[in-house]
Amino acid sequence: MRLLMTLFLVATVLRATDLQAATYAMLGYDPGTSVTHDVACELSEEISDRLSQKPGSHVLSQEATHSLLREKKLFSSAYDTATEYARAVGEATGSDYVLFGAIRSSEGGRRVSTYLYDVAGDTVSKRGTAVISDETDAFAEQAAGKCVEGLGLASAAVPEQASVSTVASVAAISSSASGVAWELPGSVSSFYDRFIRDHLSIGLRVSHFSFTDPSERTYDENGNLAGGYVRGISTYDLEEQQTYTPYPYILYSVNPYIALQIGWERIEGRAWTLDFADPHYDGDAIYRGPSFTVLGRWDNDTRFTPFAGAGIAKLEGDFDEWHNWSAGGLRNMTCDSATGYLFTLGSSISTEGTSYAICDRIEIDVSVSYMKLESDARYWLAPEAPHNRAHWTWPADNILFQIGVRYGL
Repeated sequence: MRLLMTLFLVATVLRATDLQAATYAMLGYDPGTSVTHDVACELSEEISDRLSQKPGSHVLSQEATHSLLREKKLFSSAYDTATEYARAVGEATGSDYVLFGAIRSSEGGRRVSTYLYDVAGDTVSKRGTAVISDETDAFAEQAAGKCVEGLGLASAAVPEQASVSTVASVAAISSSASGVAWELPGSVSSFYDRFIRDHLSIGLRVSHFSFTDPSERTYDENGNLAGGYVRGISTYDLEEQQTYTPYPYILYSVNPYIALQIGWERIEGRAWTLDFADPHYDGDAIYRGPSFTVLGRWDNDTRFTPFAGAGIAKLEGDFDEWHNWSAGGLRNMTCDSATGYLFTLGSSISTEGTSYAICDRIEIDVSVSYMKLESDARYWLAPEAPHNRAHWTWPADNILFQIGVRYGL
């Protein structure tokens, strides 16, 4: 019995000891609309420094915490409650506690609220509020001292139904429930951090393509060569014309597993004639326009995120004739607009934490796609008449190789 009582007392003492002797992950402080992001970051750094000086404590800084969360693709919008998101952050960082807070302008100065998620207890609690005068030169130092002291105060639990929003790289909690007064910033900041930050990225990519079946010949009843794509028309071959011009593309991550991609495609083929005595081309068939792709991604702990997807490309057709091919307007050719169908495989590559990383928000995308693309073409001689017109289909199916570099907003 004495042994049991001793163990109970030891456990009680350990539980009552200062929370600072633990491992913390610093999410940061939400600056709202009245405080600059630099001030909030300065406060987070000051608190991290003070906690790290306590014996037995270890603090993962705000920058290190969010770097790890981006690497693991943990987005607050994927969680319904504050506790769920804080729990995911605690598990991802291997911390005992997750720290975050908010700074708001109030009568008499700036009000700083501190919140704590206890991994062992699986609870989010409010750990005090301090008001610091706007005229204070050392705002971060004074606020940090109050916040660190507040970690030992009695906690006020945050209701489970609280929703989660990430504002200025900080997890902030909002709830209409009584007893909880988390003030979110204006709709612009809230919208940006809920739907843009860590979701939207923009970049440039180059393409290389290869037609799968570029040539076609037609024959008459006696087996004699009678034309290219249709009888009486000498055009028989499309030759790839590469540009390697970087075109913009956008990637929107709905969650770690699904993304939407918008890009710009250009497919160009040079139309060669059957005149073997004098090989020449008639002009270039050009298709360009936006593509829309839905991607499924395999989320994992490596730098490589494989993906597969399908989409469409809405391409405008054009025929850029050779300088003297039309013979003064006698010959005419048009290419209709077309819809291409894309089937894509590839991988995103993160450069974060590597020696060649320019920025931890830059990723490289490498992909190969099959584009099913056919377009109607029309040829006629002036003046136009039914007997001197021809219609056919360009066989523009192709394998499309792309590499891009994008920056996460």
